[in-house]
Amino acid sequence: MEFGLSFYLIAALIVFLTGISKAGFGAGVEMMAVPVMALFISPVVAAGIMLPILLSIDAANLWRYREDWQRPMVFVLLPAAVVGIAIGTMTFQFLSQDWIRFGLGVLTLSFVVHRLLLPSGSAGSRFSRTITVILASLGGFTSFVAHAGGPPLKMILLSHNLPNRQFVATNSYLFAAVNVLKILPYVWLGQFSIQNMSTSLSLAPFVLLGVPIGFWLNGVVTQVWFNRIIIGALILAGTKLVWDGSVVLTG
Repeated sequence: MEFGLSFYLIAALIVFLTGISKAGFGAGVEMMAVPVMALFISPVVAAGIMLPILLSIDAANLWRYREDWQRPMVFVLLPAAVVGIAIGTMTFQFLSQDWIRFGLGVLTLSFVVHRLLLPSGSAGSRFSRTITVILASLGGFTSFVAHAGGPPLKMILLSHNLPNRQFVATNSYLFAAVNVLKILPYVWLGQFSIQNMSTSLSLAPFVLLGVPIGFWLNGVVTQVWFNRIIIGALILAGTKLVWDGSVVLTG
């Protein structure tokens, strides 16, 4: 299959922005990568191309933020996310991804509205342990079936009002584990083909350009603007999820 010049230009840009986003903000640009690439190629192929790229960014993040991740939080969230991945694996062929995207988008935008309605200067309140586990499971589930695991997990992290580095570090360790857990299903699905891997390798230089910029931005952006960027990313993600899933209402 020939991908064409237009694909490579757009893919290079989205990989560059993903490197900045994941390394500097954990803002979720990677969630947009597959839908954008799917304008030119199969979304299944796009997902296969992106996984090695995401794993390479995860590896850089794990080293960079090794002293900053919140271990107790990860140890609570990761098992719940694993449960969600397992459920997604077992039920994938029976599910409507449009309904999943639509419901997740509504949930994400509802959280944003709640957050924006808080009194000025208020930090908000953390979710209960039960809600936290449910959201983490949902994150693992939607990450597997719809490549959209970011919003539920970011909602949890944002509710803890973590400093910049701790937010990105904890997000990075969570998604590094989630992405590693996707490897075997992707192998089983034939996603690690020679063409997919060679395309991932050809896009790798743009990861090397984006990640250092993300590291730098994490250190210079203030906490207020960091939170605004995360909220903005959630608005974009939630809106896109609702839009992508709206076929369930119009179809």
